[in-house]
Amino acid sequence: MVSLQTSSGTKGFVIAGHAVGGIGSDVYQPTSAYYVGSVADCSEYKADAAWVPSTNVNAVIYDYDTDVTKTVKSYGDPSVGQYVYKSGIVTGRTANAITQKTSVYNSGLGKTLDDQYIVGYRCDYGDSGSSVYVFVTGGVKIV
Repeated sequence: MVSLQTSSGTKGFVIAGHAVGGIGSDVYQPTSAYYVGSVADCSEYKADAAWVPSTNVNAVIYDYDTDVTKTVKSYGDPSVGQYVYKSGIVTGRTANAITQKTSVYNSGLGKTLDDQYIVGYRCDYGDSGSSVYVFVTGGVKIV
């Protein structure tokens, strides 16, 4: 999760839409004992994303282990050829270069996802919504 802010000033974060139970679902991170908010919106098309308004989010990510965090310094789009890292709860930190930007039909979601960056690193069930990032001075940039 990365702390964001809407144009109207509402703070919150975006997570994988398929990982939540829909609008109104409660979200806990990193354990079921730590409530951070309720889903306010889910993308109906073009993205697998859900918005959770919350002021209770630290601008940090887990790097390769739940004991190692990195401060989020910024966020933005990556570029084809850029080397990126993914930190998943199941597979840990994996990395590779982005090979293309494209649209992908996801049969599980029943929709086409636009502006998808393709990278060949190991991931597995449970890694959904993992942070993808590059290292910058003093932390990471979410891409």
